[in-house]
Amino acid sequence: MDPEIPSSRPRQSLRRIMVTAGIVLLVILIGGLIWLVAISAGRSAPLRDEAGQIIPGSLSDRVTVDIGGIPQTMIIQSVDPANPVLLFLHGGPGMTEFFMELEYPTGLEQHFTMVWWEQRGAGMSFSADIPPETMTMERMIADTVEVADYLRTRFGQDRIVLLGHSWGSYLGVQVAAAAPDRFLAYVGMAQIALQLRSEVMAHDALLDTYRARGDTAMVRRLEASPVSMEAGTSPEWMQLRDTAMHRAGAGHTHDMTSVITGIFLPMWRVRAYTLMDKINVRRGKIWSRPFFWDRLLRDNLSARRCKVKAETDGNRTLDDHAVTLSRRTSACNDGDPVGHAVARGRCRHRVEWAAQTGAMRWAIAIAAALLAMGQAVANAQAGPDAVGPSLREIATARMARDGVAGTVIVLLQHGRLLRTVAFGTADPATGRVMGENIPFPVEPLSKPVTAWAAIHRPATPV
Repeated sequence: MDPEIPSSRPRQSLRRIMVTAGIVLLVILIGGLIWLVAISAGRSAPLRDEAGQIIPGSLSDRVTVDIGGIPQTMIIQSVDPANPVLLFLHGGPGMTEFFMELEYPTGLEQHFTMVWWEQRGAGMSFSADIPPETMTMERMIADTVEVADYLRTRFGQDRIVLLGHSWGSYLGVQVAAAAPDRFLAYVGMAQIALQLRSEVMAHDALLDTYRARGDTAMVRRLEASPVSMEAGTSPEWMQLRDTAMHRAGAGHTHDMTSVITGIFLPMWRVRAYTLMDKINVRRGKIWSRPFFWDRLLRDNLSARRCKVKAETDGNRTLDDHAVTLSRRTSACNDGDPVGHAVARGRCRHRVEWAAQTGAMRWAIAIAAALLAMGQAVANAQAGPDAVGPSLREIATARMARDGVAGTVIVLLQHGRLLRTVAFGTADPATGRVMGENIPFPVEPLSKPVTAWAAIHRPATPV
């Protein structure tokens, strides 16, 4: 070989390496696509017992119904379709939550006919053909009532239970007030009443948290992302809030540090979704929010209805999402509301979403217990004084059984506040009850304080 002529062998070797790498990458991509298609059947898996056998008579169905002029989809699951129907209103706007049930099972389908409806413009119900002018609060309320009517007819039940979480609680409390004859109970989880104050409190609490950690970079980012009652939420805050909250342990769960690993990846594993559904989960969230965010942010439900009051120490709230409550109020219309999204750095008493005493499980347990009380609560002539002892008995028994440190229960009737009761224990190990309307202890508790349940019992006409 002429030493003057450079060898072509290195170039050929590099070419072979690149071709091989390309083939490997293509195989990985094809395999990944096949895997995604395989786990995106768009069918709800049957319910099975502990032995893995399909439960006889159980129901697990994906249903699409015309609601408000467009197709909307829900997943219905129940070990016994004769059980009370429970309609879940997810958060957002536009953020579905069925995947969270798969990651952190509540077991609600054991006791209810559980309906995971995905609202207009969200997830399975998203479509680019939805007229933007129909994305209104009035239409969302009407949609919910239509879904309730479909379920009442399908399952032969005069009234159903309504559970709203986050944005779903803002929607749900208005639905319950608009159509009380459709519902046995309304349960609010992470109930919204004045979201802007919540955003302000969350921003302040996150600043405190990151300053205490010495995270100067995040502090600078938060300081450059203002939030105020006067100016509202800045674009910088809206971009930063999820990241800052999850890193602080104040996101969807305490151990969820990233929406990618905690939400995005689990959502892609949902077999009840088609591949397009999974793409539409993200599309729906982005598309839906602008239609409702400004109204949600500044709408003060506490002012439109009697303000909910409960005892707190003024420095912390009783729920990790921080229910809107009044701070040490003596009259129904006094006091400062505290927020929905306060970071956990400011809240010592935490809800464990995945635990037996999780927010959803506890709220439903209270709702179910109240439903079982029958005339003691449902009777229109039973005033607030008659309700209190029953709530005390239920809360005491539930806390003793589940090892819960406390809860706040709010009873509403036709949108009217009947009673607010706060229960706590000085020592969860002994279950000693502190009593009604007494602040929770300052020292950290070994057990979580649960989310509050807003129970709506429509009165029987007299």
